[in-house]
Parts: sequence; C-alpha cells; structure tokens
Amino acid sequence: MLTIQRYKTSEIAVNSALYKKLLSIVAERYATAEHTFRYGLDFSTDVYCAFLNDECCGFCMIAYKNIRIDEASETASLYMGLAVRKEDNKFKTVIFHLMKKILYDAAEFRNTCPSDIPVWATTSSPAVFSAFHSAFIHVEPALDGAYSDEGAFLADAIKKQYYKVTANAHPFVLHSQSKTLYSDREHLAVQNKTTMRGYKLFKELNIDDAAGDRILMIGRLKND
Repeated sequence: MLTIQRYKTSEIAVNSALYKKLLSIVAERYATAEHTFRYGLDFSTDVYCAFLNDECCGFCMIAYKNIRIDEASETASLYMGLAVRKEDNKFKTVIFHLMKKILYDAAEFRNTCPSDIPVWATTSSPAVFSAFHSAFIHVEPALDGAYSDEGAFLADAIKKQYYKVTANAHPFVLHSQSKTLYSDREHLAVQNKTTMRGYKLFKELNIDDAAGDRILMIGRLKND
C-alpha cells in the first residue's frame, strides 16, 4: 500500500536514515546528487515522501514563498521543487500520487489567501515542462513560447528575488543558473525526447541542461 508523509526539510536534515535514502534515490538520476539534494532542501520548506510497504520510493519538495511585487506589496506562491522517484517501473505512478496530495494541500492553503496564488518551478526537461502544463492552468510560457506582460512581470520578480537575475533577453529563461547535472543516462533520455511537447521551444531558447540553463514556469492551481 502506498502511503505519503509530509516532512519539514529541517526534519529530513536530522533524520540520517531518511536523508541517506532520499539521497540514494537522487543519485539514480543525477551526477551531482549531493549538491542537488542539499540545494533542494535549502530552497524548499517541505518534503512529501512516498512509501510502498515501508520502502521510500520517491519524493517531491515544495515551498510556500512570498514574491515581492513592488516595495509595498507581495503575493504568496507555491514553489515546486525537486521531484524524484526510484527508476524501477513499478514506481512509475509515485510522482502522480505525490502531486495529488500536494495539490490537495495547496488548494487548502489557497483558501486562506486573499487571492489566487501562482505556482512556479524551473526545469531543463521538456518532459517536466509538458507535465507542468498538464498539472496547472494558465501556464506561461505556453507550449509555443507565448507569454503575457503580466506573466513576464511576475517572472522577472521571481528571478530578481530568488535567482539574483535583474535582466535577461527572455523573462522565462535562466542561463547558467544551476549546478545540478543529470546522470549521463538521464541526460541522454532528456535529449532524446524530441517528440515531447515543448521540445521545440527548448531548442529555440537554447536551453542546455549541462550548462545550467533552466526555463522558469508559472501557472495557477486548477479549480477542481
């Protein structure tokens, strides 16, 4: 039976057994496993872990972060961080179940906010980009690269506050911002997804995961 438990990142940091287990899952897909995992913990506030018969088989990191809109106002937001599952195909639905729980909790949080909350994440993977479009609504940039002035403004605010980027030719592009590197096998898998939705956009924007490039994605929670 699959169960999901939510931890604070501070709890993970002092739970050596769980820390090592989650790190081993990251190591299946990332060459820079220790850095990737540590950075994820530092940038997030919560970790949703999935257990199948008491075996941890995947996790998703998130954080509720305020975005400074201007000197006088800010808005709450949901940051979607590192999400990894064990490679074995018997765990292929784990991320789906983790996301279902995260979105349920996020909807509860949204009900406490005065207005709708943006959801954002970064990626170098067309597969993740496509999945983000499926999970959320009003996503920018669109699959064809289109975006609104409002979306560009919010993207610039996020980049300035959390990535120390003040100017860029494209508001949703982060060049050379990440030191996270996929394993050779995972890198090849990303490069081979030429039929994936969004692949063309990644090529047009020259997103190179090995160089630390990322696309910033911003959407909204669905109403159901």
